[in-house]
Amino acid sequence: MGFLAENKTIIRGLWVNYLHMLVSFVSLVVLTPILLKFLGQAGYGVWAVFGSIMSYFVLCDFGLNTAVVKYVAECRVLKQEERLNRIISTTFLFMGVLGGIVVFVCFGLSYFVTGIFGISNTLAPAARIAFVLVGANVALGLLGGVFGNLLYGYERIDIWKGSSIVQQVVNFVLAVSFLHLGFGLIGVAMASISGTIAVTCLYLMSIRFSAYGIRVRPSFIDTRVIKEILPFSLRTFVLGLSSRFLYYSDNVVIGLFLGVALVTPYEIVYKLCFLPTYLFSAISTIAFPRFSSLYTKGELDDLRDLYLRIAKVSLVIMTSVGLGLLFLGQSFIGLWVGDENFAGMGVLVLLVAMNIFHAIGTPAAALLQGIGRNRELMWSEICNGGLNVILSMALVTKIGLPGVAVGTLVAHLCSSFWVVLLLPCRYTKVSVGRYLSSCVLPPLLSSLPAGALAWGLMRELPRADNFAQLMLRGIIVTTTYAAVYLVVGTTREERQMYFRLVKRMASA
Repeated sequence: MGFLAENKTIIRGLWVNYLHMLVSFVSLVVLTPILLKFLGQAGYGVWAVFGSIMSYFVLCDFGLNTAVVKYVAECRVLKQEERLNRIISTTFLFMGVLGGIVVFVCFGLSYFVTGIFGISNTLAPAARIAFVLVGANVALGLLGGVFGNLLYGYERIDIWKGSSIVQQVVNFVLAVSFLHLGFGLIGVAMASISGTIAVTCLYLMSIRFSAYGIRVRPSFIDTRVIKEILPFSLRTFVLGLSSRFLYYSDNVVIGLFLGVALVTPYEIVYKLCFLPTYLFSAISTIAFPRFSSLYTKGELDDLRDLYLRIAKVSLVIMTSVGLGLLFLGQSFIGLWVGDENFAGMGVLVLLVAMNIFHAIGTPAAALLQGIGRNRELMWSEICNGGLNVILSMALVTKIGLPGVAVGTLVAHLCSSFWVVLLLPCRYTKVSVGRYLSSCVLPPLLSSLPAGALAWGLMRELPRADNFAQLMLRGIIVTTTYAAVYLVVGTTREERQMYFRLVKRMASA
């Protein structure tokens, strides 16, 4: 975390990253009822299905856009301008070919998609056109992603995420406008394409007026570049597939064995627990290119210090949020969607525990990706996904919804957990004992007295009947944890670093 406190550009990037999350959340909350109003339940369902399909088409970059970040960071450190131009030019051509294939496939599938999903004759013509437009949007996103990840590799997260905020705003404004003009599904797809074009133009403008010396030319295209970066990118591609499989397999198991009605309460608790993970994953996102550059330069001490600090602060954030979820999660869901949609404290506790492990794994995964050591991570995630399904199916019929959560947690503990625990320690030359004693135990042990104090304080308050009262309780929990952690879980150097970071972030 020291690199945050000393670099205003990265601090600004962190703020912009959090702002991007806020804008995305507000856009989702506000736009959803508007889409339902103008598209109707059937039309909205069509748009949701298309979005799910395209989330897999996005993986058609085969991990190359993530590879761009890693290799841009390397070339920047080594001052290999010609190699960087060859990587960008070749990747851009490859993305163009992949984008063309995506459009061609979507055009062909558009004639069958209405029958496959039982789309009514009234919606069918618009749905076919919208499906092709959404495919074209994916193709444009693949091309634009090359330049966005180029900026990411240069650690210009402020420009990268700031441009994405503009994309969200353009998409929102045009979607609402096109819906009012009566364009329906086609209008929503056109708005999405317009947002992608806008963000790509911003990427290009930023690169054009930078001093990076980037040139995309046919003369720089070199097929040997693909052979160089393909092993890393394919492992990243498999990781992306595995993560999607992990995220969606629980709902499928519940739907098959318990019925789709019980998917809703599980999904609500899952989302409530998962959304706060973006608070700490944003820090690992910022650190990813820095991991690559430090490893390339051979600055192992700085790499180790950065990893340990990010690992600790990530666990601090999730432990604080986890306490709040344990105290207030049931009440929040009751006020939000009704008590009948609460999956039970057992599921809530298990998913909070799962996200504690997620906080441990996120910085580790970013490090392994950044230094190009993601082979073991890939295989562990494949094992995690398969074991998760097997255990969830075995347990769901015996203990219901908690069985699915237990299966997910145990599968992680038996596979990926050991990789994200041991491998980063090996590559950063730090003992597992030091990692556990300095990064894991202080945040977790601080939660015990903090939880007892927060529980005692909240007992004196009346029952929470609205969101404002819940927010007050949330502030009590988080501030109590922060105070206890600063006293018992940090060193003097860390406290000075946190105060310096807060000051710098405020000034930024």
